Amino acid sequence: MREGPGRRGRPGSAGRRLPRGGPAVVAFLQNQWLSDPERAAEMIERTPAVRPRLIKYALFQSFTGRRLVEAFGEGCREWVWDNASPRIAGRPSGCFPADPEHIRAVLERHDPDVVLAFGRVASEALRGLCDCELVAGPHPAARAADVPDRLRGMARRLERLVSLYNGVSE
Repeated sequence: MREGPGRRGRPGSAGRRLPRGGPAVVAFLQNQWLSDPERAAEMIERTPAVRPRLIKYALFQSFTGRRLVEAFGEGCREWVWDNASPRIAGRPSGCFPADPEHIRAVLERHDPDVVLAFGRVASEALRGLCDCELVAGPHPAARAADVPDRLRGMARRLERLVSLYNGVSE
């Protein structure tokens, strides 16, 4: 992980920090789904700045978002959230391949210290693109019985990284 104090206030670093003064965190899922993906795509095309808000709003209204809050706490709502593919599916089972150019652009824009990758699509794509700490795990909506435990394991790893970043020894 890069040095914390040298990053503060660095131009182009828009990643949210949790806790305050901690590392910049960006989290990726595979892709967003909405009941009317065409309408959402039109909105995003007209006003690109709406995309991050739409991602967060839809995410935390869903089962996936509830699982994330259960595992990581309310603070996860403050992270930068994006998807491995910018395409929007019309149903929950919709899955698009990762878009490496999109991922690179997100990483460059936010310059994170820690990246969380949820699900196979995001995890595999980020392994080759991320030059910071990567914490990968299951998609929160996956049906396996151990998913909540694995998500809590990711949360513990993130807590250790935050402690190291803040200079707190274990």
